[in-house]
Amino acid sequence: MATKSAIGESLDAVDRVLISELVADGRATYAALAPKVGLSQAAVRARVQRLLTEGVVTVTARIDPGTAGLAVFAFALLVIDEPAGEVAPRLDATDEVVFVAAITGRWGIAAELRCTDGRHLYETLDALRGIPGVFEVESLPVLEFFKQDWTGLVEEVFGQPVPPHRVSPVPARDLDAIDATLIRELVADGRATYADLAPTVGLSQAAVRVRVQRLIDEGVMVIQAYASATSLGLGSFAVAFVQLRSDAARTVARLSDMPEVTMIAATTGRYDLACEVWSRNRAGLLETIDDIRSLAQVGVVSTHTYLEVAKEQYRVSGLG
Repeated sequence: MATKSAIGESLDAVDRVLISELVADGRATYAALAPKVGLSQAAVRARVQRLLTEGVVTVTARIDPGTAGLAVFAFALLVIDEPAGEVAPRLDATDEVVFVAAITGRWGIAAELRCTDGRHLYETLDALRGIPGVFEVESLPVLEFFKQDWTGLVEEVFGQPVPPHRVSPVPARDLDAIDATLIRELVADGRATYADLAPTVGLSQAAVRVRVQRLIDEGVMVIQAYASATSLGLGSFAVAFVQLRSDAARTVARLSDMPEVTMIAATTGRYDLACEVWSRNRAGLLETIDDIRSLAQVGVVSTHTYLEVAKEQYRVSGLG
């Protein structure tokens, strides 16, 4: 495992506790946070607002995309014949493209796609091939996500235990228009008050509170803070594509135990797994990749460092 380092040093102890508490519960009240850090509610409110305003943390709702009718995921790897800085913005207009990064290696750009079904994915890939500067597109459809969680890094960095977050796929028909609106509003602002939400859906604050809590209790969504890479002291990110020899379940379990591995997906195509790795620097990234290579059933590991993230917008427009 990559060694633990003193990162995120620009934040003081109060900031660190507040961030870890918001990662655990993005809607934690100021009254609940105050005794955790020994400050008044007013002082905590000011601290949290500063963290939000400065972009140190973002609080948002997270749902299983299948809830929004986006049941087919894929990674698209693009060989480009124009500068990445010119091609990447051209992908931005495609709603199905939720993540775009310029990467090292044979492919110039890696993208994540979310579609409604196989036909939709086929049409989206065809659209990508028609974008100027895109020479070739290779797709890796996702069979299953085994991990999408970086709370382990927060625990490692700040020394604050954070429970893992999991959301459950719920058929879109099980969510009515009010649920869909509340989810969209909370994706935009995870700390929106019940007073803010009530007029949007035409319900009382008490009724909105019940609705939001039910969505959380049933695992339809979680509301948590995402700390910026700078605040966590992270400077290196990569996607690692893995070919396995056998024993996928054991390998996935070992990878899941690595906090630096923040995403694991089973894919079809030339690779069995796609993993996202976050690290403090290139040395830490190399150490984690070596840890992955050392696993007994891991064969080929193809690593591609993110040079620049051009888009990261996990839409929920399939709702409502």
